[in-house]
Amino acid sequence: MDVVTDAYFRLELPNPSWDDEPQVEALMTQLRALVATIRAKAAAGESLDSEADLFQQLLHHVRQDYGRAAVKGRDANGEETEWRSVGGGTVPLKKSFEVEAEEDQVPEPTLLDALAEGERETEAIEILEADDEETR
Repeated sequence: MDVVTDAYFRLELPNPSWDDEPQVEALMTQLRALVATIRAKAAAGESLDSEADLFQQLLHHVRQDYGRAAVKGRDANGEETEWRSVGGGTVPLKKSFEVEAEEDQVPEPTLLDALAEGERETEAIEILEADDEETR
């Protein structure tokens, strides 16, 4: 991901201890928070600094399974993508499929595969949204 436009982090206290994340540790312990949510949006035409120490600590924390994250942005080709700690990997936000068909119809197996993939992605988004609602 070349440009990071949005980031969402749901942080949970680690067990048994912190792992070299002093800024995340300070946030959680000073607030005495069991759970904390951080949401960041870049200014128009800008990118969040994904190399910043805090950003890297937040990613490290959720990669240790102490929370969840979703990061949206654009790749080198300008395509919108999203990375999620739930389900993993960077995925395109828009899907396109090339099919060989005599008419303007998508073969049923291709359509079913696309729908199944969309459901898995929707489930991951719903998990993140449900977690966000729990922290309100």
